[in-house]
Amino acid sequence: MKRDWEGIEADYRTGQLANRGMATKYNVPESTIRSRANSYCWMRDLSTDVQRATQAKLSRALRSKTAHLAAGDRGIVEQASNYNTSLIFSHRQSISRWRHIVERLVGALEVIEISEDNHTEVSRSVNNGIDALGKAIKLEREAYNMDSKQNEAPDNRLRQISDEELDARVDELLRVVSI
Repeated sequence: MKRDWEGIEADYRTGQLANRGMATKYNVPESTIRSRANSYCWMRDLSTDVQRATQAKLSRALRSKTAHLAAGDRGIVEQASNYNTSLIFSHRQSISRWRHIVERLVGALEVIEISEDNHTEVSRSVNNGIDALGKAIKLEREAYNMDSKQNEAPDNRLRQISDEELDARVDELLRVVSI
């Protein structure tokens, strides 16, 4: 079976995938990738260049910062930064949809008449709405690099939430909005 070692090396050098992810993508044992990387002295040396290229595309100020790279490396960086740019734009769209849900929740809460029967539920909804709005604002600011920390990797800036937590939040917000 012929293996795509050029593709594996490119993914390894960009740091986009962990060895396990590459093993799955290329149907190669993880230990074989590790051995090959050690034997051929592969370095994860392009991740910083990929991040720079991604940021440059996002700000529409792509310059020749990668001019010092060899032609083959430039292609690898280009491909990885294209993927990152697409992913970040997708995140921005998702955050925008979440902000819209939060705004609908605020609108629904503004017209609800508070009574003895519903004050606990309304209070819980207000707290959830404030929490959701705060998270949406924080995510927007991070997605548009308004509060970016130069030395922090993009994947470490966003708090990971579980699918269950996300589903529970969506269900709660949609339940309250449809009151």
